[in-house]
Amino acid sequence: MGAENGVTGMVEKKQIFISYARKDGFAPSQILRQRLIDESIEVWQDLVAMNIGENWHPQIFKAIEEAKAVVMVLTPEALKSPMVRQEWVHARQKGVCVYPVQVPDLPIDFATLPKWMRDSHFYNLDNEWETFVSYLKSPCQALQVPFTAPELSKTYVQRPEVFDNLKNRLLDNDRANPVATVVALQGGGGFGKTTLAIALCHDDDIQSAFDDGILWATLGERPDVLGSLTKLYNALSKERAVFVDIEDGKRQLADKLKDRDCLIVLDDVRNAAHLRPFLEGGERCARLITTRDVTIAVGAKAQKTEVDETSPDGALLLLTGEIEGLLDKRLHNVADRLGNWALMLELVNVPCYKPRMPLSRD
Repeated sequence: MGAENGVTGMVEKKQIFISYARKDGFAPSQILRQRLIDESIEVWQDLVAMNIGENWHPQIFKAIEEAKAVVMVLTPEALKSPMVRQEWVHARQKGVCVYPVQVPDLPIDFATLPKWMRDSHFYNLDNEWETFVSYLKSPCQALQVPFTAPELSKTYVQRPEVFDNLKNRLLDNDRANPVATVVALQGGGGFGKTTLAIALCHDDDIQSAFDDGILWATLGERPDVLGSLTKLYNALSKERAVFVDIEDGKRQLADKLKDRDCLIVLDDVRNAAHLRPFLEGGERCARLITTRDVTIAVGAKAQKTEVDETSPDGALLLLTGEIEGLLDKRLHNVADRLGNWALMLELVNVPCYKPRMPLSRD
């Protein structure tokens, strides 16, 4: 089973994963790789270890999860790369230590970095090589950045107008930093509010900006408010909390949210009283509420975004799963008869989907 860390079944992680953008980081990453090998440090070889013919995207995420640490070769192109961003977000969500490395002749704008990265130590390998190697050879355990949102459905079809409206309210003008606000996504049942909220949680810019975590609680008609407060607290903490009552849970969660940039999604809010404990504290956090009741948005002093039936084009995409050749008059009629209603369109969706193209590392 391999070397173990003193805990039954826990295999010791040895390999280092190097994250970089090929456009300007390939040469520095190869030099770094060889220097680490010369120091007897195991490095995951992305150009060697990946299975040809298989989707390499999951292979990279698996390698990050199994790595002892991720070393980021931070260059201007790395900051522009969606894939590199996903690599560091995934590492933090899995509790893998991340070490940023500077490339002296490729300076970056530190003001554009996420807060957690600005607060990190950037290694200058010309001056700190021995210290850097010592850290890589030492045990490392990072706190996992919580992400508790549901998985995004394979049948999801983007609704750009509503989605961009939400995103613009949660991020600053540069879409680089979070805005501490309360936003309500309001509309009738089955109009796709929850799906839009899930998609927002999976957006790269949102995950990068809310770098202390994305938390999700579904309330509904008869919610377990105390249980939801406990789950959110436990996602943010190594401790397993047991609260006396809702007031205790509200107070302790508010304290745990202090000085954190989190997005908290409160799905299917039916009663303003159920919502109030989740609005306490977290002055730097944003809340996204989905609700059918416009008075709940007003009571929470939330910015309101309305969602209604899907557009005719979006309805057809939901109905067909984006399969070419199916967009004929009969399907238009089916979508019309379903009222372009997102929930009904998904229920009758053609069970065959286009494969999603993997992102490039460039």
